[in-house]
Amino acid sequence: MKKIIFFVFVTTMLCACDCQWRLAVSEDIALIANAGMTHVKGGESYNPAFGGAIGAETTVLRRDEKSSFKSGVNISFQGASYEETISYDTYSLKSVQFEENTFSGKVNLSYLNIPLLYHYQSNSGFYAEGGLQPSFLLSAKDKPDEGASYDFKDYIKTVDIGIPVGLGYQLNDNLSLGVRAVYGLSNINTEGTEMYSSEDNDHNVTVFGVFRYTFSKK
Repeated sequence: MKKIIFFVFVTTMLCACDCQWRLAVSEDIALIANAGMTHVKGGESYNPAFGGAIGAETTVLRRDEKSSFKSGVNISFQGASYEETISYDTYSLKSVQFEENTFSGKVNLSYLNIPLLYHYQSNSGFYAEGGLQPSFLLSAKDKPDEGASYDFKDYIKTVDIGIPVGLGYQLNDNLSLGVRAVYGLSNINTEGTEMYSSEDNDHNVTVFGVFRYTFSKK
C-alpha cells in the first residue's frame, strides 16, 4: 500500500512541477452528487448495499484545456448489508438439540473525503480521472433489521486511503455524467492485525454514478 501511495504522490509532484502548469483555483466550482453501490470487501457475511455522496470540486492546477488537477470535499454514506447465521447447541435433561439463528442488517459508515484527481478531458467529450483520496470517518453504526442500532465507531479506523478512478462524458459546458470507483487500501478494522487473519481484512469499496454541474468563472 505504501508503494502505491508513494507512486501516486511522486507522479503528482512531477506533473505539478512542470513549468507549464498554472494555478487555476478560481476558474470553476462543481457541485457533485453520487449514487450507487457500496461494499465492505473482506467479511464473508457482507453484501453490497446502496450508498451515495454529495460535495463540491474545483480545478486546482491546469496545463491546458485537456489536463488539470482537481480537488474538493464530499461526504459519503457507505457501508454494506450483512446476513449471518449462528449455529449453537441447546441442552435439556433429555436431549441435545442443534439450532440456527440468522441475523441481518446494515453497517452504515459516513466519511469526509478529499479527492485529489488528475483529470483528462478529450476533444470528443469523454474524460478520465484518477488519483488519491484520504477519507476521515464521521460515524459508524450497525443497524440490524430487528432491534436498535448501535455505535461502533471505536472499532473502525479514523483514516482510510483510497484510490479513485473515474470515466465519464461532458454533455455541455456545465453538465457531465460519469462513473467513479474508489477502492480503500486500508484495513478499516482497528483490531484487524490482532483479531483477524489477512484474509479477513475489510476494505471500503464504492462504485458511484457521478452527476457534476460546473459553474465556470472564466
